[in-house]
Amino acid sequence: MRTTTILSIISTAVAAFVCKGPIDCGLNGECLDGVCKCVPGWENPPSLKEGQFGCSLIKFKPVDDGKEGYKNSSFDVWGLSPVYNNDDQLWHLFTAQFSGGCPVHSWKTNSFIFHAHGPTPHGPWTGSDVSLNIFACNPQALLHPDGTWILFFIGGWHYPVSTRENCTTTNVYPPAAMGAGMPETADGCGPMPKYNAGCGIRMATSQSPYGPWSVND
Repeated sequence: MRTTTILSIISTAVAAFVCKGPIDCGLNGECLDGVCKCVPGWENPPSLKEGQFGCSLIKFKPVDDGKEGYKNSSFDVWGLSPVYNNDDQLWHLFTAQFSGGCPVHSWKTNSFIFHAHGPTPHGPWTGSDVSLNIFACNPQALLHPDGTWILFFIGGWHYPVSTRENCTTTNVYPPAAMGAGMPETADGCGPMPKYNAGCGIRMATSQSPYGPWSVND
């Protein structure tokens, strides 16, 4: 019994988390005397062990389902980029979504950029149109002083429809003809097997948040 207890104490001591620098704190805090002191908004996960990162748990506030916000029960959503437009006095939201009823892990083959609009940055949002078809992800929208709408996004390489994942038998949105098509690039860049290399960051422009959009290399 005594031997078992001693071994248990030694095992616990070896597995205890002790940070050595800010990397061990996920760059979300400082390492002080072996303990991660997190910046506001982050906290240490319970029961930290060696090999894990401190300050890696986001401190979310409770969600009030009664408040407005962008909600989509049909598609997984990644990232939101709202921009106010003086011309129609509406907020325009650009977000990455995933076709074929697929979750986020299918982003490399199924991600497209969807456009919605609403009266406030909190909504309520009305779905409008597909700005950029597959493959386009992580949109960042800007409205230039001259009135040009700009969408920065990652990816942009061409995918034949046959390469898209289909995670359901009923959800085939968006159709191939909807949204600006992704032209093949001269250097043939595209997704690498292991890393998100490919074409990197690209830009699309339009004279209206409703499109049509032109992809600029």
